[in-house]
Amino acid sequence: MYMKAAVIYEAGGPQQLKIRQVPVPSVKEGWSLIKIKGFGLNHSEIFTRKGLSPTVSFPRILGIECTGTIAGSTDPFRLPTGTKVISFMGEMGRAFDGSYAEYTLLPNQQIYPVSSNLPWPDLAAIPEACVSKQIHLYWYAAAPPA
Repeated sequence: MYMKAAVIYEAGGPQQLKIRQVPVPSVKEGWSLIKIKGFGLNHSEIFTRKGLSPTVSFPRILGIECTGTIAGSTDPFRLPTGTKVISFMGEMGRAFDGSYAEYTLLPNQQIYPVSSNLPWPDLAAIPEACVSKQIHLYWYAAAPPA
């Protein structure tokens, strides 16, 4: 089975992202397959696309966050097929392929079931943005008074 994905083969501008037909990843132990319903675009992905993330090798499917549904899982109790989920960061789109595709294969511990009636595009705007805000609030709240 094949899927469409935006694959980057070498660092550079947005023109380096190529829409290609690639095999849908196979589920492997400890990982689940997500059918992507939406994803955000993040500044760190621009850095990676430009070649400014030294640990990332090409070719790569970028994308550090996503929303979607479980298409296959090795954890059917927590992540049964059809479950609405979000995922973000954790080396997605960097150490392994990310969300700029119709499907992505992610570690089970990095997938979070959600219960939401938000439309997919709205839900897709939440994962990484909220985590970034939480991290910054923690840093600033933990900082000594000026």
